[in-house]
Amino acid sequence: MLFRFAELTAVVFLHANVRVYLFSEMCPTPFVPFAINLLKTSAGVMITASHNPKEDKGYKVYWNNLAQVR
Repeated sequence: MLFRFAELTAVVFLHANVRVYLFSEMCPTPFVPFAINLLKTSAGVMITASHNPKEDKGYKVYWNNLAQVR
C-alpha cells in the first residue's frame, strides 16, 4: 500500500513535468534529506507509516535546504 502511494505521488509530479527519483526499496527517513543533497533536487517526499502520531504519518516533504516542511 505504501509503495502504491509513493507511485501515485511520483505520477502527480511527472504530470507536472517534475523530474522524479523513485526508490524501489523502503529506506529510513533520514535518507530523504541525504538524497536531496546528493542528487541536488529542489525537494523530497517521504511516504511514512511508523510510530509517529497519526497527524505525522503519511507524507513528509523536505526543501532543498534539508528542512522538513510542515
